[in-house]
Amino acid sequence: MNPSRREFMIGTAAAGAAWLFGGGEARAAAQAPAQMTQVASVYRHKVGDMTVTTFMDGYLIRPLAVLPDGNTDEGKKLLAVHYMDTTRFVFPVNCHAISAGGRLLAVDTGGRNVLGPTAGRFHSLLRAAGLDPAQVSAVLMTHMHPDHVSGAASPEGQALFPNAEMVVHENEWKHWHSDALMNKAPEAARGAFKLARAGGSPYKGRLRLISKDGEVAPGITAIACPGHTAGHTAYLLSSGRERLLIWGDIVNIQPLQFLRPDWAATFDLDKPLSVQSRKRILDMASQERLTIAGTHLGFPGIGNVSRRGSEYDFIPARWQDL
Repeated sequence: MNPSRREFMIGTAAAGAAWLFGGGEARAAAQAPAQMTQVASVYRHKVGDMTVTTFMDGYLIRPLAVLPDGNTDEGKKLLAVHYMDTTRFVFPVNCHAISAGGRLLAVDTGGRNVLGPTAGRFHSLLRAAGLDPAQVSAVLMTHMHPDHVSGAASPEGQALFPNAEMVVHENEWKHWHSDALMNKAPEAARGAFKLARAGGSPYKGRLRLISKDGEVAPGITAIACPGHTAGHTAYLLSSGRERLLIWGDIVNIQPLQFLRPDWAATFDLDKPLSVQSRKRILDMASQERLTIAGTHLGFPGIGNVSRRGSEYDFIPARWQDL
C-alpha cells in the first residue's frame, strides 16, 4: 500500500472514529432516571463442552452519517421496512466469556465508562454471573477500538484481568502504537489511539501477538479478517460437532450490512478490504452453517446467516436455557 493511500484511509477512518467514539450524543441521550435501566443482560450458550456467556456491555447512539450509504433514501427505506429508527443508529455492544477445559477466557472487554453512561457494564455483569476477572487466563481481542478494549484497564492504568495475557493480531497492536499514524490522524480522532494504548498498556508483559490464522487456545482458532481495523480478528470455537464464530465487527449495522454487504462505515480503516472480509466471513458462515456471535448485533447477537443472491439474512438463535 503506498503511503498516500494509507494516510488517506487513516484520515477518513479516523474522522469516522471521531463520530463513533466521540460519545457526545450517547452522553446527552443517557440522562434517564435509574429506574429506566433494563435488567442486566447475560446469556449462556453451549458449544459442545464449552460454555459461552455473552454480556451486553451497553449501547452507543450515532448519526446515520457513520454509514454514508445508509444515510440515503434506499438506506432509510430499508430501515423503515425493518421497523428501525430512520434518524440514528443504535449499536449494541456485546462481549463474551468462554469457559473451556477448566480455563476462563474473555473475548473483548467493552467500553468501561469512556464512551458515556450507556456502555461499560461488562465487569458488573461478570460479577453478577458469578465469574471472577482474576480467573480469566486470556483476553482475546477482535480489535482495539475503544468499545472493545477499554474494559481491559482501570482509569488508573491497572489490568482489570490481573492474571490474563492479551492476545491480539500484531498488525492491530502496531497500528495503534504507531506515533507516526497517530500524529497524522485528525486531532479529534487521536483519542482512539490513546484509548487503545491505555487498554493494552497493563498487558505489555503478558502480550501475545499473533501473525497468522491458527489455534490460540484449545478449540479456539483465530481467523484474520482485516479492513475494519488493521488486524481485525474473528475467533472460531469448536467442540465436538458444534462451532461458534465470534466475529467482532464484521457487521456493525444490522440489518443494513447484511442486506448490503458492500456498504462500508466511515470508521472502517480500509473500506474495500472491510467489504471483502465481510463478504468472505458471511459466505463462510452461510455455507458452513455456522452459528455466529456479533458485537453489534441485537443482544445476545447469536444466530445464523443465510444467503439470498447478493443479500444475507441474520436468523437470531432462539432464547433457551442450557
